[in-house]
Amino acid sequence: MTGPIKKTASVIPTHNRKNYLKRLLEKLEGQVGHDGDLFIVVVVDGSTDGTLEMLKTQFPDIAVVRGDGNWWWTKSVNEGIKCAISHDADSILLMNDDTEIGPPYVSTLLKASQQQPNARSDRLIKSIHRKTAQDLFFRSQKNYLVESQIRSIS
Repeated sequence: MTGPIKKTASVIPTHNRKNYLKRLLEKLEGQVGHDGDLFIVVVVDGSTDGTLEMLKTQFPDIAVVRGDGNWWWTKSVNEGIKCAISHDADSILLMNDDTEIGPPYVSTLLKASQQQPNARSDRLIKSIHRKTAQDLFFRSQKNYLVESQIRSIS
């Protein structure tokens, strides 16, 4: 790891699962990242169930990335990570829209990652180098992250 985590972003892809997403976002309200705030990016991939309207009215401070309905999980995560990096996130917390969490989830995960910097997490990507941000991508057909494009995961 190249240094302490300063800003954490949560990236949440979704497609027509408004109620699950709403429940998760309600749980994430008040979760604290290292900068005292958690930046949330929701990637809405062509939802037709009122997800965009719900986000606009009930969660106006959340960043929203819109997909065309053909992004699926991999491209949605990729585009969400790009958005998070453009907002100066140096760690990314990947979450499914139906994730169930308790109140100290984010702060506990981040604290553990700082105490054990070489530990791996299937949810947290740490220390993203800005110069490689444009190279970060998922291969949608293979559904795997090209790890050589991310530094300091392990």
